[in-house]
Amino acid sequence: TIMVSTSSAVPAQNVAINLLGQPLGAFTVNVEREIISVSAIAFNITIGNLTASSETVADITNASLYDENGTMVAGPVNGTALESNNNGATGMSHGEIRFSDTVNFPVGLHTYTLKGKFGTNFDNNDTITASTTPRNWGTATGLTTGNTITVNPNSVLTLSQMTIKSANLTASVASTPASQTITAGSQQLVFANFILDALNSGEDINVTSVPLAYAAVGGSISNLTNCKLYDGSVLLNGTNIVNPSSGDGAVFYFDNILSIARGTSEQITLKCDVSAGAPANSTYKWGPKTFTAVGATSGNAVTVNLAGDLWGPTMTV
Repeated sequence: TIMVSTSSAVPAQNVAINLLGQPLGAFTVNVEREIISVSAIAFNITIGNLTASSETVADITNASLYDENGTMVAGPVNGTALESNNNGATGMSHGEIRFSDTVNFPVGLHTYTLKGKFGTNFDNNDTITASTTPRNWGTATGLTTGNTITVNPNSVLTLSQMTIKSANLTASVASTPASQTITAGSQQLVFANFILDALNSGEDINVTSVPLAYAAVGGSISNLTNCKLYDGSVLLNGTNIVNPSSGDGAVFYFDNILSIARGTSEQITLKCDVSAGAPANSTYKWGPKTFTAVGATSGNAVTVNLAGDLWGPTMTV
């Protein structure tokens, strides 16, 4: 027997344009008693949120099936557009990805992932949904008995929906700490937390440096020293400690790449020493500046967006 089911191994997520190996979903195959050979496997593909662009299922290329070990078991093939869209868009919203390779499914429960490359005709927020009816797969044969096997179920299985997103990163100031009174001579005081947000990115983002604006009022710029950025407990600029010397702020160069996974965000923390000679009522604050990061897979430059208040809390001696 052979039973196919949907799998949560590849959940709904953002996917990138023009990059190989982007997920379209996953499914499990449970085989009992003997290895079963299937002569063809087809997936219906639906594109959602079409606008006035010309994307079609034919813009999905290099589609392949992989087992849980990352071994390609079918493909690569290109998608085929089958049906025009009726919502005023010029693209075609339906089509299929069909594998004519013979796939041998081993005994036991195994997970398979469908991957492909989304062409540049796709737009931000297009959605892609793959589905399949296992009973409609090609002829299934038991490799030991030679018997023809029925592939179950005879119903549509819909895989997780994917959403097209370009590489994207947004920087903002966290809500904590709040503006507060500080003491001259404080060591490694937290001046601000900054959020690097890749929630709407189609790929992971690499950051190698962060520029920060700096304002000192009523006191010297040099009253803050030994400034460091941390990702949790990890010091990011250990060999590039910042001692501010300019009202234009400073660039914090990282010792290693900070990689922010698509669909996630990272909080980084700024800490500085406060001079014992910092005068009473002098104030100090930091904020993010526009900078460039890099798509981890594509290597493309990504201009980081700034959101919310561009200054962190005001610290008053």
